[in-house]
Amino acid sequence: MLSLIMIRFLYFLLSISSLAKNENIIGHYRIKLHEYNLTIVPDSCNQSIIQEEYPGDRFFKIKFQDCRGSLYIESYLKKDSMLLERGHYKSTGKLVGKIGKNKSSAGRRERSDGPYYEPCRNGLWEFFENGIVRKSNVYNNGNIMQ
Repeated sequence: MLSLIMIRFLYFLLSISSLAKNENIIGHYRIKLHEYNLTIVPDSCNQSIIQEEYPGDRFFKIKFQDCRGSLYIESYLKKDSMLLERGHYKSTGKLVGKIGKNKSSAGRRERSDGPYYEPCRNGLWEFFENGIVRKSNVYNNGNIMQ
């Protein structure tokens, strides 16, 4: 009898563990992009979104590659939809800090406190002026390469 209870208890623990690893079931952590002071919560780990509810003169097109911050982003001017910059973020894979009790700039669902992912710029980033590339930087884990 005791062994049957132990087996059921272990099965229960394994079930909970597998649920915790499946972010699609339990939800997603926030992703904070410090360069833009932008906080987002993906609904799906491979979705594309247009982030228009952002203070200032920009909006963003974002293609998530996972739910931990790996993504491709393009930044545009709101007034004429002119491309300003584009590039990739790489997930560090680590949850960090707390954000507080603010809603995301998109008004999406969020936890009131707790950890978030903080990805870093990675690879080629292009910066535009009047539709022409005026500057490009190559980043390696958030550091500009010379």
